[in-house]
Amino acid sequence: MPILRADPPEHSRKPVTVRAVYANAGVEAWYHSRLLGLVNEMHVEVRQRLLAAYLTLDHPELAHDAPGPDNPARYIRGVMNKFTRRWTEKIDIMASEIAAKFARKSQTVTQTQLRAAFKEAGFTVKFQPTPGSQAAYQAVAAEQVNLIKSIPAQYLKDVQSKVWASVMKGGDVHGLQIDLQSTYGVAANRAATIAADQNRKAKAIIERARRQEMGITHAIWVHSSGGKTPRKTHIAMDGKPYRVAEGMYDSAEGKYVLPGELINCGCTSRAVIPAFETVEQARARTRAGRPEALFRAAARRAR
Repeated sequence: MPILRADPPEHSRKPVTVRAVYANAGVEAWYHSRLLGLVNEMHVEVRQRLLAAYLTLDHPELAHDAPGPDNPARYIRGVMNKFTRRWTEKIDIMASEIAAKFARKSQTVTQTQLRAAFKEAGFTVKFQPTPGSQAAYQAVAAEQVNLIKSIPAQYLKDVQSKVWASVMKGGDVHGLQIDLQSTYGVAANRAATIAADQNRKAKAIIERARRQEMGITHAIWVHSSGGKTPRKTHIAMDGKPYRVAEGMYDSAEGKYVLPGELINCGCTSRAVIPAFETVEQARARTRAGRPEALFRAAARRAR
């Protein structure tokens, strides 16, 4: 178990509250750009292929693969099946790559911010790979894979719905173009929401794992004071302590949650380092245990 090591002021046994750490805007921007790039690339290709298919229906002599235009519905279905298969296979590969990079960036930045916050409070901490931190990393990456795959899956489903509606109207190309642009807008907004939401959630998961490894059991909820419709329960939580292992009970959700875990939640928290022990006591416990993360404060009187 991680050991807290410090040389407190004489006769001091007061806990220390570390400043709050917020989700990094740079990581969110990077993630959003990758997701939006994926949506853009997919939309351009799908739009081009569908419009080319409609052009072929209007001009049969342009068809390259018989019996194409003889059965418009079957022809359009074949075109959609091709790009759906292509993008499903492509996303299977890209999702894992993007998710892994996002998880690494989140872990690296969060740990850097935590080190800075603890240093300001008078501690130096060196993080090492541990089972807990690896589990947090894997949890973040796994959730991103599913979310990344959901963007094109929903987009392609919506495209198919719009296409069949167009076919039923006799092949309204102009109407289809408007519908495709609307569908793109929905997918782009979803990409932005996922980037912002998961950036905060990933930070919360990684932060909790590292706090638990350091033996920090409690934190103080800090409401974001932002957003157009702040949660009343989160406003009420502001300034209240909670157990790091379980989070704070949100009556509106009917469950325990971490700051930043719920969608559109920008809350964070301040770690509470319990009352210090003497350097000698800490060293004795360090020798008896197997710490994974060590706090070290200047201890000149102990030298």
